[in-house]
Amino acid sequence: MKHKLTKQDIKEIQEELDYRISVQKQLEEQSQALSDALNAAEEANKAKTAFLSNMSHEIRTPMNAIIGFTNIASAHIDDKARVEDALEKIRTSSDHLLSLINDILDMSRIESGKMVINKEEFSFSKMLEQVNTIIGGQCNDKGLTYDCRLKGKIDDYYIGDAMKLK
Repeated sequence: MKHKLTKQDIKEIQEELDYRISVQKQLEEQSQALSDALNAAEEANKAKTAFLSNMSHEIRTPMNAIIGFTNIASAHIDDKARVEDALEKIRTSSDHLLSLINDILDMSRIESGKMVINKEEFSFSKMLEQVNTIIGGQCNDKGLTYDCRLKGKIDDYYIGDAMKLK
């Protein structure tokens, strides 16, 4: 015996199909949203890992300079000029290290894209001297030759963020 569908039966079946299609679309949209969120989280994690790896290297540079110049000062304690020079280089490296640590501790500012680039006058030659002190000291400790040469005209002062340039 065949059962004949009534208009009401067909309407109910159609409503059930429409409901199931709607639920399926919602599930597909949620699945896509979750997939997108997972991809974004993985990219953010890669960026954070790269940042921390970079910062680890950046922190070691001034820290090695501080240790190296402390050793130089200790080894030449009777040479006032040499100790004063080493202490100045330790101060410069310490300032740089503190700035790096502050940037790391303020990770939320970096992650939100709100890192502030200072716009202040700075002496390019002094900034370069500080960079050369840090890099030169490390190279010297490893028996490497480091030489920095400027080509062209360089102004005495610039506007920018000397610490981030370093």
